[in-house]
Amino acid sequence: MRDVKRWIPSSDPCSVHRLDKPTTGCLLVALNSANGKSLSRQFQQGTVNKTYLALVRGGEKSFDSKSGRIDIPILYNDGRGEISTEGKSSVTEWELLGSSTKAPLSLLRLHLITGNKHQLRIHLAKSLNTPILGDFIYSLKPLNPTVTDATEIPKGRLFLHASEVSFYKYTDRGKRYRLGIRSPVPLDFQFICRDVGIDLPHVDGAMMIDGNMPQDDDLDRRLWDSRQSYD
Repeated sequence: MRDVKRWIPSSDPCSVHRLDKPTTGCLLVALNSANGKSLSRQFQQGTVNKTYLALVRGGEKSFDSKSGRIDIPILYNDGRGEISTEGKSSVTEWELLGSSTKAPLSLLRLHLITGNKHQLRIHLAKSLNTPILGDFIYSLKPLNPTVTDATEIPKGRLFLHASEVSFYKYTDRGKRYRLGIRSPVPLDFQFICRDVGIDLPHVDGAMMIDGNMPQDDDLDRRLWDSRQSYD
């Protein structure tokens, strides 16, 4: 928040959601409390879309299909989660983007339908049996030697990246549109994919309107006025 305040001195920033500490990528911060309440309401209504990229431990044969939906509750005890029918409703959608032929690693695109603590880490490790690379909380299994032969894995790094987030805004004429933000993929994430032969769908950051790159006339200053309503 101090950084936002320094960049935009007139703002009174507030957080509207969070990322697990080792997760990289998009984090929404409202510039004032009114916009914060509006964005929080969108989170509650489920109209904020969050997409992640994850490098996971498991090759192509680890997956029965190219995509799927995990709808398995998670029960928390002392900050740690485990799959349990007595837990909180937890839903994750996943898509296999590619797998390495050099080492048992794959790239997944993940859509967070519910937003529970460590949800993606738990679902991937305990439901798909493909833990996120670098996650030694929910998987104690040592790395396959072919992984460390193919690339260098930084210590203390979790390869989970919040790649995209989108939410609704309105123009000054009352037209609703979906504003999307895409975060650049970290260099070490890119390097591992390169080393093991997995193609990334994108590496650069971007801003999108209704899923498309904006044209010049979309960038009218009124469209991005922070005083406009988010709901």
